[in-house]
Amino acid sequence: MNKESTINFVNTYWDENIIPNLSKFINIPCKSMPFDPAWQENKYLDQAAHLIADWAKAQNIEGLVADVVTLENCAPSLFIDIPGQIDKTVLFYGHIDKMPESEGWDAGLEPWKAVLRGENLFGRGSVDDGYPPYLAIAAIKALREQKIAHPRCVIFLESGEECGSPYFDQYLDHFKNRIGAPGLIVFPDSDADKERLLSTNSLRGLVDGVLSVEVLKSGVHSGTASGIVPSTFRILRQLLDRIEDQNTGAILIESANVVIPQFYRDKAKEVAAVYGNSIYENLSMLEGCQPVNGDLVELILNSTWRPTLCVIGAEGLPTLQDAGNVLRACTKVRLSLRLPPGVNAASVIEEVKQKLESNPPYGAHVKAEFSPSSHSGWCAKEDDAIKFDNLLSEIAKIYYPKGFLSSGVGGGIGPVTSLAKVYPEAQIWITGLLLPESGAHGPNECLHIPTAKKLTCCLAHLLQEYFNE
Repeated sequence: MNKESTINFVNTYWDENIIPNLSKFINIPCKSMPFDPAWQENKYLDQAAHLIADWAKAQNIEGLVADVVTLENCAPSLFIDIPGQIDKTVLFYGHIDKMPESEGWDAGLEPWKAVLRGENLFGRGSVDDGYPPYLAIAAIKALREQKIAHPRCVIFLESGEECGSPYFDQYLDHFKNRIGAPGLIVFPDSDADKERLLSTNSLRGLVDGVLSVEVLKSGVHSGTASGIVPSTFRILRQLLDRIEDQNTGAILIESANVVIPQFYRDKAKEVAAVYGNSIYENLSMLEGCQPVNGDLVELILNSTWRPTLCVIGAEGLPTLQDAGNVLRACTKVRLSLRLPPGVNAASVIEEVKQKLESNPPYGAHVKAEFSPSSHSGWCAKEDDAIKFDNLLSEIAKIYYPKGFLSSGVGGGIGPVTSLAKVYPEAQIWITGLLLPESGAHGPNECLHIPTAKKLTCCLAHLLQEYFNE
């Protein structure tokens, strides 16, 4: 590949072909199903899938097939098949469903209106996760522009990643014969750096559920009941202490803890050396607040290889304005328990459920119910990771001023585990365009266009090089 020709083509292609259509995608309020109860009637997910399919067909790639497929009782999916000149297959994953609007967008910005401001394209779905099909097709076009052979490429977009991918396995089974046996699977739905090519070498799993504590048929005046009837909030605190050390945050679930491999400890040291205190400073902590540990390597391992618990929602608590003197009948909280890579989510659920529900204080009615969105994490095989990272490092030197870095990520992508299980011989590459300021899931979501262009160039180079290794 000629570097300058690749850069010039990719820059022009993004500006003239991708940004206008990606902007149309941003303008569609195709929220993930739980956030749009009328999604079947609104058909925004269908609209988004057809928009991308029609754009792909218009790119004049010989043999390209783009099918919007909707299985019974499922949200739609998009399957794009692009023939290649190398007898190998690369599978690209992405999703077209989006998170809800969120509050706090800056003046002139809003979730369902694409706004190009400086080097950023703002709007919901810009960086999570509208760009993968555009990224893949741009890389293929860059190769074809220079008459360079590439492998067959399959792009598989689902509509449920933001709610746990409930239909993914059904679609994977449906498309399995069409996909074939991919040698490389690319997930462009992870972190990025403007000056380095980033590769994600591990993802945490997730156990998501609701813990409910009930003691009364209905609320009672607190002056009458307190001291006689136990508070559901106090019981809740006791129950949470069964699974989390309140002083350290350590998770007290045996099946949720692992010995961290030295390979990944070394990777955490590399990341700490590169980013320093920005590891926590980029998280918008208030002035005077401190991270849970002063050791940067331990902070990285906490967020990538150790289980952690967050209470992310609650019911049964009235607003402060409406809070009367009532001993409440029930308290419910939504728990988000992150799991180390490789830990079996089902085993953790079984242990957590037993610890929370057995012998409840005061005979309270306690129930722990877990979501189907719970999933296990993933990590790269060490030998494969070393070889693949070496290749990516060489490619990164061409396009990024500070080269390459491999790191773990604290979040998860459920379909990674499914695809790794179905295609155990495939190399998995997780990368993306999520910068600290990208605003995914929050206000001011944006795609940094120069970084998208650099990643496209690297992807084109990888499609040329990988199967020649």
